[in-house]
Amino acid sequence: MNSGIYELTYATCKLYVGQTSRSLKQRYQKHVRYIKQNGAQSAYVLHILNNKYEYGPINNTMYLLSQVNKGPSPVPFEQFYMQSHYHHNIMVPEQYTGERNPI
Repeated sequence: MNSGIYELTYATCKLYVGQTSRSLKQRYQKHVRYIKQNGAQSAYVLHILNNKYEYGPINNTMYLLSQVNKGPSPVPFEQFYMQSHYHHNIMVPEQYTGERNPI
């Protein structure tokens, strides 16, 4: 799978948006490793641990939204997806930063 901006879904219909320069499979495996180690390294993992949710297989939960090169901070497209998910009330609350999208 390609790298870029991705979305992870939950059974609760909430979504997490992230970006990676790795393959989606590698990034997903890292999220799962953090869940198993009880290490809240991302809002996705924190949401799973805080709510005792099950996480599904990559084929059912992780989707590439846009292919981009990862930089040192969120790219405008990632921020756009995050704002859009927040305004539609489908973003995990642990991820919302309150920052406005520059686009």
